Amino acid sequence: MPIRSDLLALAQDDPDVTGAATIRSGILPGEQERWSDDVLIFAVRGPAAPVLTRWTGVLHDRFGVLHSFGIEPGRRLFLLPSGDEVDLAFRPAAEFAPRDHSWRTVFGQAGPLLAAPPADRDRLIGLGWHHCIRARAAIDRGLHWEVVRSIGLVRDQTLALAALRRGQDTDLPLEATLVRSLARREQRRALDEAAGALDRELAMIDVRLGLRELVELTP
Repeated sequence: MPIRSDLLALAQDDPDVTGAATIRSGILPGEQERWSDDVLIFAVRGPAAPVLTRWTGVLHDRFGVLHSFGIEPGRRLFLLPSGDEVDLAFRPAAEFAPRDHSWRTVFGQAGPLLAAPPADRDRLIGLGWHHCIRARAAIDRGLHWEVVRSIGLVRDQTLALAALRRGQDTDLPLEATLVRSLARREQRRALDEAAGALDRELAMIDVRLGLRELVELTP
């Protein structure tokens, strides 16, 4: 997209920016790359926050940004009128280094490859049982859409745990955990399937919580 070239030109003219790189997000080998799938990372002199604030104003003024929000400290996502999104991250120059092999330095000097922080398995497990209990309570209270949301989050934690165990992305067969209607019986069925799938994954890593029994509901 043309905006990529515009942003890189702005970066090269910005005295606070010392380097730029892209990382690919959500692209499989062989897929066509689009700018909306890239994160553009800038190395900056000094703290990153003031530079990000200044660039946020520039993008809103120059490109007619419809909306933007912070993803994490130093990183912001912008929605353009074209329907594309721009993902910008700013890091102090000392932290300008790749964390995986999708990194591509555009200009400047990047540091050596950094090890990614390990995923917190206990946190994933905790979120899994927490959302099971939330779903059970939502069924009791008749909060239909909260049931759907909570069961979806149980599914997310199950997939994350499986990916962590296997060391890669995974596509477990979890279709049965989808809530197919807002009928109470269907919500119970989907929660039972979700809790069972999470229990099976926990058994693979030798953790036993008995979630299926914990969320069991009487008719």
